[in-house]
Amino acid sequence: MAKISIDTAQNITIEVEPASVSSRMFAYILDMIFLVIIGLVVFFGIFGINRSELFSIPQIIMIVLILTYDLYCEFLFNGQTLGKYLMKIRVVSLDGSKPDFLRLFIRWLFRIVDISSSVGAFAVIIISMSGKGQRLGDIVAKTTVVSLDPPKVIESEAIESFPNSYTITFPQAEYLTEEDIRLIQDVLDSLDSLADQTRLEVMYKLLAKIEKKTGKLESYMSPPDKLRKIIKDYTYIHTQAV
Repeated sequence: MAKISIDTAQNITIEVEPASVSSRMFAYILDMIFLVIIGLVVFFGIFGINRSELFSIPQIIMIVLILTYDLYCEFLFNGQTLGKYLMKIRVVSLDGSKPDFLRLFIRWLFRIVDISSSVGAFAVIIISMSGKGQRLGDIVAKTTVVSLDPPKVIESEAIESFPNSYTITFPQAEYLTEEDIRLIQDVLDSLDSLADQTRLEVMYKLLAKIEKKTGKLESYMSPPDKLRKIIKDYTYIHTQAV
C-alpha cells in the first residue's frame, strides 16, 4: 500500500505507512478476544448466571461500554484500542493530528456499514481501493489508520531554517502536542484582528494553559516572541528526533 504524505503543524511533510489490512484485522480480532473475556468475567463472574437478573442496570451499562469500546478507547488513548496498541497501529486525522471526538464518533458509527453488516468484507474492499488505508468511516471522518513505524521526512522548511548553532530556550516544549502547536499558531495568526488589551489577555491565557503542561517557562521575551520561540523549539526538538 502506498505511503501517505501528511503536512504537520511544523510545516514538515512526512510519509507514514498506512496500517495493512492484516494488521487491522488482527487488531480487531485481539479486541474481540479481550471483550469476550471481559464479558464472560463480568456477566458470569461478577453478576453470576441468575437468569432472573439478566439485563439489570449494571449489565446494561456494561453492554453499552462493550459496544462503544473502540470509541472511548481511541478517544482516551490517542487513537488506539488494546488491539491497535499490540499491533502498533493508530487512528490519526489526515493532517497528522489526534482526531477529535466528533471524527472518532463518525468513524465508529460507520462500523455498522463497514464491519457489522458484512463481517468486515466491505471494509477490506474499501481499504484496498482507497489508496490511503481508509474504510468508509475513515473517508467520511477524514481519518486513517497508520503504522507506528518511524515516519520519513520528505520535505521540511523547518529543518532548513535552523542553523547549526541553534539554541533551545524552552526544552519543555517537547511535552506539547500537535494540537497545542496548532493552537499557538492560530492565536498568533489572529493577533492583528484583536484590540491591544484583548490581544494581551489572549496571549497570557494561552501561556498559562501551556505552562500547565510544561511548567514555568522563564524568559524575558514578550508574549508573542515567547509563543513563536515555543513553536521553533518544539519544531527543532521533533525534527531532530525524526
